[in-house]
Amino acid sequence: MRPATADDLEVLTGLLTAAFGQAPTHLAAALREGGTVVVVHDGAVVGTLRPERDGESGGVWGFAVDPRSQGRGIGRDVLRRVCRQFFDDGATTVRLEVAVDNDRALGLYTSIGFTRVSTEDYYDLPLG
Repeated sequence: MRPATADDLEVLTGLLTAAFGQAPTHLAAALREGGTVVVVHDGAVVGTLRPERDGESGGVWGFAVDPRSQGRGIGRDVLRRVCRQFFDDGATTVRLEVAVDNDRALGLYTSIGFTRVSTEDYYDLPLG
């Protein structure tokens, strides 16, 4: 893992679009702000996340592994490393969010010990 830079914009746009089914809208600004991390495997960017600390809680946001690289244990390894770092730094909980219909991600998260604490549905209103 390494910090993301503006040079990662194109590859992260493609990766996040493939992983979440829609293009990210504020990625360039997020890269300028810092905090985004890329996951590199065999010399290629295959994932991303934004770890954040808030008091005693760690948060994992925007976590995605390129669908072409899923199923190889990359996401599991990254998530375990990030959680371990949070706990080593004194966090008592780690939070993340996931779409309720993302069975693959839900399976990963629950298999390493995450439990569901709440759910939230989102709605769209098409304009025009």
